[in-house]
Amino acid sequence: LKSWGLRGRFKRVDAAKVRLPPGRIGVVAAWAVNELPDAQRARLLERLVAAHRGGTVVLIIEPIAKRPISWWPTWAEGFEQAGGRADTWQLDLDLPPFLRELDRAAGMRHRTVKARSLYLPAAARA
Repeated sequence: LKSWGLRGRFKRVDAAKVRLPPGRIGVVAAWAVNELPDAQRARLLERLVAAHRGGTVVLIIEPIAKRPISWWPTWAEGFEQAGGRADTWQLDLDLPPFLRELDRAAGMRHRTVKARSLYLPAAARA
């Protein structure tokens, strides 16, 4: 955090049970929302949008899977209606030689990484 000029702390929590404190905080959930059961995922969406209205910045990142993510359109719509955005990313990688060799030995081909993101910026102050 210091290298970014920010004050704060990181806290790892159970996404299905997280209690978001009021005020201006940032929430990052990466490679996690897809793992929740449908009912817990729906409640989390409601809590994140409500927290956003109170000043929370939210970033969700999920890999692009071979099968469509059934919940993604609902979440994207919820984020967009709350003033956020939904994006798809494709990053070309130039792996260092040892990782390229490990990738090849594992039968993988990580020349490109694809992910989706949902973002709710800081809500405008009234």
